[in-house]
Amino acid sequence: MSIAELKEEIHKAVEKLPERDLKELLDLINKKQYWDDDALDAHVDAIISENKELLRKLAQ
Repeated sequence: MSIAELKEEIHKAVEKLPERDLKELLDLINKKQYWDDDALDAHVDAIISENKELLRKLAQ
């Protein structure tokens, strides 16, 4: 699928959203712009290391 086709499909999906969900979608898009894969990996690693004991207990 080309970029133009993707944008068109996204536009169609946005047009179908109820108004109450538009702000949430915009917030999600804005957040995505600031998270690259490396930053996301580092964030997940930090969460895991900070909660290692809790995660160990949950896994049992």
